[in-house]
Amino acid sequence: MISFHSANFRRVLIGGAALGSVWLFSHYAITPLRQHEKNSVRRVEELRQRLGSAHAELRGIGNPEQESEDERSALDGLLGGSALKSTMVSFPDGVRRHFARFGVPLRIVRLSTIQEMPDLPGYQRVYWSVGLAVSEADRTLAGLLISVAELEEQNRPIKVLDFTLQPDAEAPGSRTVGINLVTLLPK
Repeated sequence: MISFHSANFRRVLIGGAALGSVWLFSHYAITPLRQHEKNSVRRVEELRQRLGSAHAELRGIGNPEQESEDERSALDGLLGGSALKSTMVSFPDGVRRHFARFGVPLRIVRLSTIQEMPDLPGYQRVYWSVGLAVSEADRTLAGLLISVAELEEQNRPIKVLDFTLQPDAEAPGSRTVGINLVTLLPK
């Protein structure tokens, strides 16, 4: 018979109480923590998926400011300059940049005449005089002629009316090139 006072019984009783305490601690403390961890991991994964789909949707929407700027640039290209300034103002700078690509310095661009066009309302014919400087030492006359032809070819509304090459009275050893142009511009 087992006596309740024996040392072995006390050890078994203490061991059983310890196991019961461990089970109670595990059941009421550790198991809820593990469940909470699983729920947190699942929630984080759901949020990552939602964040990924939100990023994809934002990429699909694009940047309206950039799209607006792209549209403005396309419009500026069609108008021949910034939409904020008139084509009359941007034309001389465009001519200067064109001839600068060929290494020919622009002396002057003058607005000669503006002619209304009753058969094309909203447009006007504008006549320009362009002065270029070419040194006699330069043998770029062929390049100059090509640049004038390209100006007309690349800009359909521009037509070259005449082209003159004469010695420059103010600078010996150089020549002055005069080009008269006509262009069709919106008012």
